[in-house]
Parts: sequence; structure tokens; C-alpha cells
Amino acid sequence: MSKGCIKAVYYQESMPIFEVVQKVKKYEQSKYENDDRYKGGFGSYSRAVDSIPLTIIFKVKSYQLNQDVYVDLKEEILSHNNMKKVSKKLIAYLQDNNEGKKVRISKMDSEWTINLDDIESITDKVLNSF
Repeated sequence: MSKGCIKAVYYQESMPIFEVVQKVKKYEQSKYENDDRYKGGFGSYSRAVDSIPLTIIFKVKSYQLNQDVYVDLKEEILSHNNMKKVSKKLIAYLQDNNEGKKVRISKMDSEWTINLDDIESITDKVLNSF
């Protein structure tokens, strides 16, 4: 077991969510063609509206190794809080309450992990606002 300090908490987006509009009448197509957010033509248009974060990364400076360690805690945080999806509010909460915190890290099966008791994930009071 090693000690470290959380330098950053962020999520990596990798699955975009698109809005698709089809069967647009010819007289309405100019509305979509003149809007930079939409791509397409001939009555079918799409635009990226959001994305699903697939990982919650904790960047930890390991004192013992003198290097940065990256830890994915998405599944642990979601299951610990009985949540199904990651939201921007959740990421903001994790950033505000954990960046700069000292934690214990350990390596399990070639992957680093953080002791969940060392981080503040969510309280019941905050959970209701998500």
C-alpha cells in the first residue's frame, strides 16, 4: 500500500448521443441546413447532443513511486451510491470534495485502486439532488 494525493478527477467521454431528425419536408429543410449544429441533407439530419461518460478517472500523485497513477472508480462509485449513470453534477461533486485529498492506493491485479474510505463519494443528502 502506498500513499498519494488526488491531483484531478475527471471523466472520459467516448459514446456520443445523437438526435436524429428524419423525413423533414422539403420546405423545412433549410432550417436544418442553415443550422451549424446539424449535419446531413435530403430530409435526414443529426446532431450530437450529449455523451455518456464511460470512466471516472482519479489522477493520483504517488509519493512512494514519485509518479502519477490513474485509477478508474466508475463502477465502485456507482454501486456504492446505488446510481446507474454518471452525471456532470456527480463529477463536479467528486472534483470539489476530493481534489487535493491524501489517499491510500494499492495495486491489485496490475491495476491501481483507491481505498474508498479515503474519498468522499456522495452523502444521502446530496444523493437526492442527482
